[in-house]
Amino acid sequence: MKFPQHYATGSPVISVEIGPPKTDQEYAELERRLPALAGLAAPLFHVAYAARPSSRRFALELAGKLREVYGKDVASHVTCVAATAADIDALLDELARIGVENVVALRGKPPRGHSQFLAPPGGFAHAEQLVAHIRRRGGFSIGVAGHVEKHPESPNAASDLEHLKNKIRAGADVIFTQFFYDNQVFYRFVEQCRAGGIDLPIVPSLLPILDAAQGLALAEAFGVSVPPALRTDLQVAHKDPTLVRRIGIEHAIRQARDLLAHGVCGIHFHSLNQPEPMMQILWRLTTPGA
Repeated sequence: MKFPQHYATGSPVISVEIGPPKTDQEYAELERRLPALAGLAAPLFHVAYAARPSSRRFALELAGKLREVYGKDVASHVTCVAATAADIDALLDELARIGVENVVALRGKPPRGHSQFLAPPGGFAHAEQLVAHIRRRGGFSIGVAGHVEKHPESPNAASDLEHLKNKIRAGADVIFTQFFYDNQVFYRFVEQCRAGGIDLPIVPSLLPILDAAQGLALAEAFGVSVPPALRTDLQVAHKDPTLVRRIGIEHAIRQARDLLAHGVCGIHFHSLNQPEPMMQILWRLTTPGA
């Protein structure tokens, strides 16, 4: 089932993202966890990958297993990083072969040590170019990223919104937001999109904080604001990993409940490849009185 069909059901769609293993050992560990991850109550799984050949190979294998073994719909991430147009076409051919119908088209991060993204020879410099290429090729529904608090490289929110419109004009079907910890910034972002003529489904993304230092550092790196009360709780509890996880999971549950109460079309969860926190979150969201 493609993105438009998922988000036209009238019921909120839960999707879960599996992150990219980088080594054989990480992949083996992820394979061990895969049955539990695939068993989550989510009809749609995203498979991400890092900018290295081994990670892309692992991502293809994971997408194939989710499709063929577990019967899940899969959205595979495709980026401009270190890839020519021919490389991207080869990846899309493989995805089509294993039955993947959805992709999320992303520019990707600048190379390490660079503040700006450098297009590889024969590749693409911007996500909208990648979207247009995939749309011309045909066969896939396309998701794109939306930044509720502005992309770190954009000079202002208006410029960021225009970049998003360019991706939509190029052929996007659905928007998945960058993660956030303050729902009010998401609601403002949706209002700005609607006022700007964007009518695609906008899916909020949540990233539970399971490690205080890592979570706060990641938020800073992506320009994501952390509510003062949450930051204080994490800083106070940082020496107690169990308490930190509890704080992060509870905050994600509060966010998700509020988003669902506001009628979102779905929620996208970054699993961090850890099934247990996701099992807790989804069980609490679907169990009355939990």
